[in-house]
Amino acid sequence: MLNAAPRRATRNPRPLGGLVIGACSLRRRPIGPGPACGGWWALLAVLATASCRRPEAPSPELLYTLDASQLQGGEVTVELRLRGFPAGEVALRRGPEGSAPTTIVSEVQARSGDRTLPLARRGAAEVWTVSVGGVADEIVVRWRARQGGMGRHGHEGYLGTQFGLVDGGALLLPAAELQDELRGWRGASRLRRVRMRVVAPAGWRTVSTMTSTEDGLDPAIGGRFPLAHLAHSNIAVGPFALAERRIGAVRVRVAAFESWPEDKRSRVALDVFRIYAAFDRETPCRGLEAYTVILLPLADDGRAVAGKFWAAGQAFSYDAYDGTRRAYELVAHRIAHTVNREPLCGFRLVAPDERWFVEGWASWVEVTHGMAAGVIGSEQRLVELGATYRSVALGLDPLLRDAPLLREAASRGEDRETLYLHYTKAPLVVAVLDHELRRRSAGAKTVNGFVAGLHARYGGRAAVVPLRAELAAYVGGSVEAFFSQLVRRNGFIYPLHPGFLEHLREGRGAGAPERVELRVEGRELGTEVVERLLLLLARLKREPAAAREEIVRMQLVHDEYLRRKLTVIPREMIEFADRLPASLRLLLYRHETELLFGDEAQRDHWIATRRSTARVEWRPSAPDGPPRRVRAPAP
Repeated sequence: MLNAAPRRATRNPRPLGGLVIGACSLRRRPIGPGPACGGWWALLAVLATASCRRPEAPSPELLYTLDASQLQGGEVTVELRLRGFPAGEVALRRGPEGSAPTTIVSEVQARSGDRTLPLARRGAAEVWTVSVGGVADEIVVRWRARQGGMGRHGHEGYLGTQFGLVDGGALLLPAAELQDELRGWRGASRLRRVRMRVVAPAGWRTVSTMTSTEDGLDPAIGGRFPLAHLAHSNIAVGPFALAERRIGAVRVRVAAFESWPEDKRSRVALDVFRIYAAFDRETPCRGLEAYTVILLPLADDGRAVAGKFWAAGQAFSYDAYDGTRRAYELVAHRIAHTVNREPLCGFRLVAPDERWFVEGWASWVEVTHGMAAGVIGSEQRLVELGATYRSVALGLDPLLRDAPLLREAASRGEDRETLYLHYTKAPLVVAVLDHELRRRSAGAKTVNGFVAGLHARYGGRAAVVPLRAELAAYVGGSVEAFFSQLVRRNGFIYPLHPGFLEHLREGRGAGAPERVELRVEGRELGTEVVERLLLLLARLKREPAAAREEIVRMQLVHDEYLRRKLTVIPREMIEFADRLPASLRLLLYRHETELLFGDEAQRDHWIATRRSTARVEWRPSAPDGPPRRVRAPAP
């Protein structure tokens, strides 16, 4: 009878306290000796009971010490104490996306008590592994990190005579635990505690995107994402003044350089609060506890300093953009990614023809929320994006050609196409989408309303957003035509946002014409023709030399075209366009004709040879009467 029992137990094992009980447990006999099991059952019961007393699960903790007290050489010393890790290997690595190549980690050493531990480095990757003997071991890893190399936005991390900024690229993180946090955007961590202690130069303050506690800086946000936050953290040391305001459910902090005049510190803090309040009104970030903006001066060499940006905050040299709207556009753009990208409370877009919306919305809302906050006075930025787009779309840029937004998903570097698609074309398509939503719903539906709904349903979750399906449901109809025309292929983007042309002209008072139709020699000028003309006219006023260079470059790019076909605008039309009032609305037509500007000699030649036939016609519609035709005198 006992001979058959093991086979049956193998087919259907029953774990109990770490043991597999055989036939006696399968038969569910009462506890006690019997004819089949005898004293074996009592022994198994005792062993099972003892094995149920499992050891307590390991509760690892990480304690970092960042020593930035010695600023010479641009290096910091970092010490990491690993406690409570189970026996085995612990792999330490840079952040989840890798750190800037300008950050150099060196002199990595590990010890346990008085023993020096071997560290294995995996190939060329910046991953170090150390062996842990058991939960009782405390492993101390030390290394040096040099930051401050030049990146796209300036110094990436920096230690100078006035201040220092160390970002998460200087830290080594346990790879397995970091992967657990980011898997499925769960953010849950099996680490019991993660803390950071910073040693700053005497008299300097430490400001960070992390939460200050009695035992150091805590990177966890609501108990989630401690390591992901460390990887994207900013730790500034220096003379900083803090301003704080609760906006909605979020504590918004602004750290401004203390050596700035008080009115400047107050102004920039108030502007940041206004921008965040604009987001909180229309597209709030749920699940966030605090957001910190660290505004830095320039480095000692006069260059900008750029830190990380993530769901918890950002850091950059405000003085690089002081007095311009660009500083506030950067602040707003990075707050936007908290809503639509970062795993703490953002959402996920993965389809190739949908990922463009991530940068597109952020680049569009940086302007619209900045205007709503009153820190950006006009849509000048969208105007500039439109001018750049048209320069590319019309083939006027010798280094770049227009590309469908579908390519944005595969274009993730710092090349010109990436920057063009991310920050120029995508926000213009979002502007078109917002215009269409408002038009179809009499203003009841907007892009921001759509994003707020996505954030409420998908924010901070692992689920992928089906953008097209969600947009169709929001619109109440198909959106395939929109994606087909403006995303999957090169559809011409029109200036649907108000103010695109009006900013070029000064208002002329009441009674200005509402419509005008421009013709050259009886041919209607297309949308791109009129816009390009007016944009260049405006630029001629502001930057005459640069605009003339642009005209010459346009001429050189189209040299072959110029030999076959030359269209030059007569002086009367330029003077008329220069006088257009602010209330003007153009009846714009798409046209195959391209506008090419010749130099003065070519224009004079054209006027001399075409004097008898050249005419410029426009038809203003006066508010008090029918349209009338006015003919300009021949040049």
